Amino acid sequence: VIATLVTRANRAGADVEVASNDKDLMQLVGEREEGDGTGRCRMVDAVKMTTMDAEAVGERWGVHPKRLGDLLALAGDSSDNIPGVPGIGPKIAAQLLNQYGTLEDVLENAPDIPQKKRRENLVNNLETVSARRRLPPFVPRLRAH
Repeated sequence: VIATLVTRANRAGADVEVASNDKDLMQLVGEREEGDGTGRCRMVDAVKMTTMDAEAVGERWGVHPKRLGDLLALAGDSSDNIPGVPGIGPKIAAQLLNQYGTLEDVLENAPDIPQKKRRENLVNNLETVSARRRLPPFVPRLRAH
């Protein structure tokens, strides 16, 4: 519901601040793009009284907020009980995403990854990782009635 409301508000040109530290919601963080009429979204940590924009999310996770779902699909997310690819944590997942682009690009290039164990783990988990990326779909689908 939060993702839907944030996306609708952004599309209407409103800036939104979400009071949460939830890493799934961090996928919504983004900046106002010049000329496209959309608003920005930032996360607010109500305990620390700090705000996270896209740059801060990138510094924390090593990837742009739009790639955070890809990172979590590779590394797993213990808070959502989603296992990651064996041997791939957030830092390695960020390295792979920064090197290849998207999760789909990482999986497409998995057979060419030079580290043997990493390559084997990715190749052996291709379908599972693709399915994991679809588990927390932050694509607003709620309709207003």
